[in-house]
Amino acid sequence: MNIQLKLTNESLTTITSLLYPIYNTKAVERREKRMLSLCLDVVNKLDSKFRSIKVKTDLFSLKHRVTINLKFHEADALELLLLQEIKNVTNKDVARITQKVIDELNQKLA
Repeated sequence: MNIQLKLTNESLTTITSLLYPIYNTKAVERREKRMLSLCLDVVNKLDSKFRSIKVKTDLFSLKHRVTINLKFHEADALELLLLQEIKNVTNKDVARITQKVIDELNQKLA
């Protein structure tokens, strides 16, 4: 079961930068390692898409939508990650963009 997530370049940039600290996370127990592995897969997928788009982006393509294909469990993990990270966001624009992505994921997962 695949989920197609359509994000603007701005949303992709915001989400990727918000989730970047997960690379510094250490897991101890087996359950934590499994969840961290899944989260790293999702962040790697977003990061690789971000890097490919960053090269092609110019001022006029800022609002174009990027399609990211996620498996159901990856989309679920992304939603959980964003729900966890939105609690620590102080910038209102970042919080708004993040909440918009969470809402879209929630609709597609329901």
